[in-house]
Amino acid sequence: MSTYSLLPVVIKGTREARKAATVSTIISQPSGSLDEKTLLKAETVNSMFQNNIGDIQPAALATLMPTLSNTADMSFGEKATFGLGLLLHTDGITGGRKANTGSWAGLFNSYYWVDREAGTYGIFGTQVLPFYDGVAIETLLEFEQAVY
Repeated sequence: MSTYSLLPVVIKGTREARKAATVSTIISQPSGSLDEKTLLKAETVNSMFQNNIGDIQPAALATLMPTLSNTADMSFGEKATFGLGLLLHTDGITGGRKANTGSWAGLFNSYYWVDREAGTYGIFGTQVLPFYDGVAIETLLEFEQAVY
């Protein structure tokens, strides 16, 4: 069990709520529309979840600045590729996101995933450095396992 606490957060009416609505739109409607306004064309949404780099296997990101980032394996040791704007987990992650789930991360240990097949997504945010903080990753994976 991680040393962080998982607390449900109400994000209604905030910028984060709008981001959550956008992510939700991507998984729920391939048309990419939100509030009857087109955000992304269906082809764009679909291309986010298609391999766009061929047979290249993304490697762990080796840190050059340990105060800002740890070495990070965003595929968590599993097979992955890149769509447009997302890391795609080709075979999924044990106990969590399923095959072809897309994900991304931000420097302060903010993470999200979009699992179109399962019809779910998760947004996990902190304001912690360095990136890929061990406790943040442990808590992210606990959160993800709770969702699945």
